[in-house]
Amino acid sequence: MAKNPRLQDAAVPITIEGPRGAVVRGNHKEWDERRSDARSALGKELFDALDGLRELAGLPMFADLNVGFGYLFDDAKIVRKSAKLMVAFTKDDCAFDSKFAMPCAH
Repeated sequence: MAKNPRLQDAAVPITIEGPRGAVVRGNHKEWDERRSDARSALGKELFDALDGLRELAGLPMFADLNVGFGYLFDDAKIVRKSAKLMVAFTKDDCAFDSKFAMPCAH
């Protein structure tokens, strides 16, 4: 859009195809009114499965999910960042701990 500002107002076509052949078409600007149609096209089972995955979109490696989820979920239900603690197994790093005046975690 920096090179072509007029593209900001371009009509962006959206098509959502459900598992049973249902299709919903529209454009990006009207999508607030089309979400319920999209949910119906997906069917309850698939929509519920995607609803269960919303939190993954808060993790950096899955953030692209939010682009598609925006056509199914209201903005308030889009997960922008995760509030869950991620745990990884690491080796003690006493040099790192000492930078923060923390005792080594042995």
